[in-house]
Amino acid sequence: KTSVLMALLGEMPTVKGHRRQHPNLTFPLASQQPWILNMTVRENICFTSTPFDKDAYEKTLKRCQLQSDLTRLAQGDRTMIGERGANLSGGQKTRISMARAVYHYLHHQARTDGDGCVLMMDDPLASVDAKVAGMLADMIVEDLHSATRIIVTEHPAIVKRADCVYMVRDGFVCRVDADESDIFTPSSSIHQHTEHEEAQVEAQLEPITEDKSPFKDGR
Repeated sequence: KTSVLMALLGEMPTVKGHRRQHPNLTFPLASQQPWILNMTVRENICFTSTPFDKDAYEKTLKRCQLQSDLTRLAQGDRTMIGERGANLSGGQKTRISMARAVYHYLHHQARTDGDGCVLMMDDPLASVDAKVAGMLADMIVEDLHSATRIIVTEHPAIVKRADCVYMVRDGFVCRVDADESDIFTPSSSIHQHTEHEEAQVEAQLEPITEDKSPFKDGR
């Protein structure tokens, strides 16, 4: 699924067809592996977006559930983050990476009404606890409703409320119905397909009889 995002970003070589992008289109990305630099928390979030937008920054901290984290840091958002976020938890690194994308979008929206910006998030709820995941899901779906969002996730709270849902199946990107109540259950077509493949593999395996058992006592 990450490869689909990388292809959209032009970060994968094109072996067939063409990829065209409007020169003014931007793709703020919250990657699956948080990209953290040896800078302050604020610098990691705002990064290259200038000038500093205080309103967008404060909204970002609130939406990405970072306000309480900053109160526990010695110098708040001016606290230096170690190389690759050595002094942060996995959840904090994920939310800072997400905050960078959200801030970039809000900063862009304030200047251009949000046109020309596609917000991308790769498995944004993977490293956070259930309570925070629920709040972040609400933020992605509701608070950023005016944004064009491409989210890679298996989290039901986002998938069930998406405008369009696509699945990667057998190397192809397929559109499915987001309203299907059984999309995450064993009865879904995806799970049926997987079980069918497993049954084919098991049918090809030669069963071990008692004579072929490597254990003489049958254990």
